[in-house]
Formats: sequence, C-alpha cells, structure tokens
Amino acid sequence: MRYTPGQKEKTIRSIVKNAGAKAKQSGFGTTGVDDLMKAAGLTSGAFYKHFGSKEELLQAVVQYELGRTRALFFDGPDADRKATLTAIATQYLSLLHLAHPESGCMLPALSAEVARASEDTRQQFDLGLTDLHSVLASISDPQTAWVALSMAVGAVSLARASANPATQKAVLSACSEALAAMDPGHLK
Repeated sequence: MRYTPGQKEKTIRSIVKNAGAKAKQSGFGTTGVDDLMKAAGLTSGAFYKHFGSKEELLQAVVQYELGRTRALFFDGPDADRKATLTAIATQYLSLLHLAHPESGCMLPALSAEVARASEDTRQQFDLGLTDLHSVLASISDPQTAWVALSMAVGAVSLARASANPATQKAVLSACSEALAAMDPGHLK
C-alpha cells in the first residue's frame, strides 16, 4: 500500500512524538522497538520503513524534544519571551513536571542515555542544548543561563530518582528558591 502525499512525513512525526513520550517515561535504551512503535499505534514491522536504526529514531526524538522544550518556554511574541528565571523555574521545577516525564522536558529524562549514544546523536543534542542556552542567555547572561539550565535539569533528575516525597519537594523548592535569588542584575 502506497502512502498519500505527506502521509509518510505525518507518520514519522507521530512515531517521533509518541516514541519520545514513551522514552521519557520508560527510558529509550530499555524500551524495545515494539513498544516504541506501539506507542505510535503502529507495528514494529513498520519501523524500518521509516528509520534505518533505533539510533536514527533517537536522533529524531532528541531534535523534536529539545525543540518542544524550547517552545514550551520561549515561543511566542517577543513580549512573551521576556520570561524571568523565576517564572521558568516555577513551571519546570514543579511536582507536575516531576510526575509526568512523558509530557515534560527530555533533558532530565534522557540526557544520560544521550551521553552513551553515537557521536551524531550527541551532536544533535548539542545543537538543541546550545539553542536552549542562547534563548536563556537572551533573558540573563551566558553564565547564568548555563547555571539555571543545569540546576533545573539536575533538580528534576535528582527529585525523580528519590523515593521520598519530602526529599523531592525539598530538592525542587531549594533549586527554585536559588534561581529566584539569582542576582536580578544579571537579567536583561
């Protein structure tokens, strides 16, 4: 059966979106092709019609998810992009984000897996990461942007790993307060 014009691209977007959500929830390396494709409502037989390898899918997931994270915080008219680190931290360092990795940022969920991926995947990750940094640097300064990004991602990673709700809340709260207390002179 042949695809209608644009159908293959639509199917690829669906696979990437749904595989990204599944990978953020369950891990990419530990989730098989069958489960990644099932998340998109397809069979594993269709996988190689769309991707040459699982690594190729990971690259597509990284590109999509980092673009999605950027859009969650920074898309819109310039007036809307003048967010503060405090506003970003409030949304990012939330119990909702903690509890739902599938709908949140890929950085705390998949960065460790990307670190073990191919050079091409890591380069794709670097492009998205530096883009996120440049947007954050547009509302602060470059050093503060790296600190804020690293602190937020690390806080969510640590809190998710903890089995104790009190520890989770303490980690998120401490980092949220630290970001809010950053020298406002650094913000543009």
